[in-house]
Amino acid sequence: MRRQAGSCGRLVSSVLALGLPGVLLLGSGAPGLAAQTDGTGADAAWRAAARWDVVDEAATAEIHKHTTDPKYLAPLVSYLPAHDSVPAPHEVLGYVIGTEGKLTRPEDEIRYFQALADASPRVELHEMGITEEGR
Repeated sequence: MRRQAGSCGRLVSSVLALGLPGVLLLGSGAPGLAAQTDGTGADAAWRAAARWDVVDEAATAEIHKHTTDPKYLAPLVSYLPAHDSVPAPHEVLGYVIGTEGKLTRPEDEIRYFQALADASPRVELHEMGITEEGR
């Protein structure tokens, strides 16, 4: 990762973790990003990245509601796409990942991954072993 001159050591790239093990979405911390991702309105700049997607407007509004600073919302993580055959995390878990006061437990993550596997022949779950804690 590169450091931006005059940024007091802040990294140019930032990482937004969704709370799912092994799932990271990378976003650019480029200058002006906060101005690009300022909400969920029809003129929000992130909608250009979503132009080919059907957007889950309710979940997207929750993502913006619970994000403390727009600089954490790169265009590709500023919305949740909707698809008839792919269950959204909030449909399985009952809340949008990142909701204040909600921690997604490992068993709930596995429940979501199982819902994905049940919905698509492209997804398979394989147990790789147990943790050092015996789980």
